[in-house]
Amino acid sequence: MVQWLSIDPLLALSFVTSGVVAGWASVLIYRRYESDDDEVYEDLARPYLAVVLVFSLGMLLAPVFVAVVPSTIVGVLPFFVLLFMLPAWAVFVFRYAGRGHLVRRWWVASGYALTALIVATATVQLARSIEQGDTLFGIIAIIAALSSLFVLALYFVTVGVLALSTFRGDERSPVDAAVIVAPTAALLILGQLTGVVDPAISRGAAAVLPLVAAAMFPLSVTRYDVLSTRPGVSTLGEQAVVDTMEAAVLVVDREETVVRANAAARTAFEDPVGRSLEAVVGADAGSLRAAETVECWTTEGNRRLDPRITTVESDSGTHIGETVTLIDVTDREIRRQRIQVLNRILRHNLRNELSAIKARAELATDDDQPTDEHVASVLSIADDLQAMSADARRIQKRIADDGQSCVTVDTVVESVVTAVQESHRLFDVDVDVPAVTVTLDRGLLAYALRNLVENAVEHNDGDDPRVEVRGRETATGIELVVADNGPGIPDTEREVIEAGVEDAHTHTTSLGLWGTNWAVQTLGGTLTFGESGMGGTAVTLELPTDDSDGTA
Repeated sequence: MVQWLSIDPLLALSFVTSGVVAGWASVLIYRRYESDDDEVYEDLARPYLAVVLVFSLGMLLAPVFVAVVPSTIVGVLPFFVLLFMLPAWAVFVFRYAGRGHLVRRWWVASGYALTALIVATATVQLARSIEQGDTLFGIIAIIAALSSLFVLALYFVTVGVLALSTFRGDERSPVDAAVIVAPTAALLILGQLTGVVDPAISRGAAAVLPLVAAAMFPLSVTRYDVLSTRPGVSTLGEQAVVDTMEAAVLVVDREETVVRANAAARTAFEDPVGRSLEAVVGADAGSLRAAETVECWTTEGNRRLDPRITTVESDSGTHIGETVTLIDVTDREIRRQRIQVLNRILRHNLRNELSAIKARAELATDDDQPTDEHVASVLSIADDLQAMSADARRIQKRIADDGQSCVTVDTVVESVVTAVQESHRLFDVDVDVPAVTVTLDRGLLAYALRNLVENAVEHNDGDDPRVEVRGRETATGIELVVADNGPGIPDTEREVIEAGVEDAHTHTTSLGLWGTNWAVQTLGGTLTFGESGMGGTAVTLELPTDDSDGTA
């Protein structure tokens, strides 16, 4: 039997005084919350205000509770008050510690639902005046015990989070954490003392502990100012750095399963968490560690990524996983290739052509040499240089432009084929492309297709040149194939484009294929070469569409 919580003027005065002090603290919090005080964190003030109000109401109603309930359940009063405080207090602590992202509405709602369950069981006991020998009392006791265990577990987890963040951070001292924990700890201690120690001691604790708890509330918002300084700044700062990075960051465990992804990674790879690293990016950690760059299908299409792997270890040095940072270097790689190709042109093609022009010009000044042939050769070389310069300018303009719009692929293909037919010799063409609408740079797509169709016609010396343009939808977007019956693209030129590197000995004969490859890469696609069924070359473009899922 609980003896100390009878109608007692001293205890009643202690409870009411505690409620008034806590109520005063809630007024202080509310005034700071409603003021234009930029130092107060609103996400902390709201749950903390709820905690203080619940405590204040609990203490003010405590004398009434003691007067009307049976003595068998009077001792749970501190647990009831703590239980009503706990959901809001846990929200405050998690936010204060920089772990607010762990708080979910359903989590808070479940806390209050549990509170309602325990209150309901107590109400049944109150209404039935149940004695300890009754079966229903046993059921209620079991429910109350299990609920109490859950509350205690949640409470200690929350205290642990608070203590850990305080001791790890430099912004707050352990005293600050103690001031925050004190009100709830006082209620917990009071509940444990009930019926366990001498009634006189229990009565004294019941008179003192609520006053101590209530005093902590105004002290916490004035002397220690828990609403304007938080140890979670460092934690939130680390999270903000990772989440706002443009690079995709994946955290994987030892089995290389993705356990966390920042915002960029969640945008680039749909639902990466819970999938294997290889399923997400197409390579395991070992392969990524050894590679300078990797090609990977993302929600923006095919991109070239620079992987950075960092080993994650526990405090004891045990390997527990890796962080994988994927930096999109597609544009950088295109610029590097362009610089390399243009540098080769300046060093090789331009030098050779200028040497030829000089030699022809010298021969043309020789009275013993016919001038017409040499002048014609000089003009032809100049025309080639002019055409190469025009190609370089056109490539630069196309790649620099950002003309994203909704286009129908079959319409673009038809317009390109028509334009080539009007400017080149007659050739047979067969177009079979679905009417797929995509959002991309129409000019880049048209430029890439025109280069391929023109290349198929210009390098076909046969009597009956033929070009086919086929298209089909794929899991990653749309596939376009430009095939011909010509002599085909030399293997050396294919290898240069596929490798993405050329030198003085292995290089393309013009800028056309490079320009096509750069345009397709900028569109987020891939360019591959194969043999056509007509005996020539088949060039395949794979482009992403709006509903592509970013997986290969």
